[in-house]
Amino acid sequence: IKKDGKLQGHNTDVTGLKMLLQKLKTPVSGNRAAVLGSGGAARAALTAVSELGGKAVIVSRSPEKCAEDLKDKAEVISYEELCRLRGTDILINATPLGMSPDIDGIPVSLENLPELKAVVDIIANPLRTRLVFEAQQAGLETAGGLTMLVAQALAAEELFLGKTLDKGLIGPCAAAIAAESRNIVLTGMPSAGKSTTGLTLAEKLGAEFTDMDTVLTERFGITIAEYFKKYGENAFRAEETALAKELSLSSGKVIAAGGGIVKNRENLRLLGANGILIWLDRDIDQLCATKDRPLSQSAADIAALWEERKDLYKKYADIHILSEPTAELTAAKILRSIS
Repeated sequence: IKKDGKLQGHNTDVTGLKMLLQKLKTPVSGNRAAVLGSGGAARAALTAVSELGGKAVIVSRSPEKCAEDLKDKAEVISYEELCRLRGTDILINATPLGMSPDIDGIPVSLENLPELKAVVDIIANPLRTRLVFEAQQAGLETAGGLTMLVAQALAAEELFLGKTLDKGLIGPCAAAIAAESRNIVLTGMPSAGKSTTGLTLAEKLGAEFTDMDTVLTERFGITIAEYFKKYGENAFRAEETALAKELSLSSGKVIAAGGGIVKNRENLRLLGANGILIWLDRDIDQLCATKDRPLSQSAADIAALWEERKDLYKKYADIHILSEPTAELTAAKILRSIS
């Protein structure tokens, strides 16, 4: 910005990350944070942790090549050393690994960090990186980069306008961007109403509706039951995962997933990258067996599938919704839950 006839340079990374870190239930003060990366974003993370009273270590693929100014500010260790280090409370990803379109990337395996309490990823696209997904599945506190990005925008606006703005704008703004950008993904048992509810929900939102089973049927040129009979379930699941990967890079859709989508953890990771996962749950007595579904052609089939999948639906769901008598009522219920 120009001030008193001179140009001034500012960096909003530290400001944005501090606001993000301060939203964690796990305090930075008095805790150790491992910062992944050794570039500009890592320097900002190091500063933010220090200003909030935490102790940071820098984790680099090549510690010996790190700049001396970085080594002067913090201990620099390798990823191998990080996995041996005990007492790491917070992990901050300041690398581009996991950023769209390479959403399969992950900088470190969390299995090697059993003492972690929180994981922060400064990446904002996708909304939920693979690192954050794995952390959530491990029961850790998580934060993605969207809040940091919005906080940076507010800080920049303050500098441009020369006045203080309400920090309370950050949360609603981030939520509005997420709602506009994300997909709504419906999971649940066969005949739970995913397709009819999804279509109704898409109409209410003015969004595109995608039924994964319908897309696959059109691609196969035969019914799913016929595909199962001809090629087997494993082949079908591979095609399902390939479609989930395609949809992971989309935004603003309502997606009805197949009943067996939860059998593969990778499917949920992909659909959840830019999606909110909603388990549409209907009482088992109200589920219908049909001949066009290869694994649910009888009441006994339905009961067996329910026992096999109920815990998986619960495990991966961001929101659990009990179906109402009509798609209209269920869609309205979902809208209330995500607003």
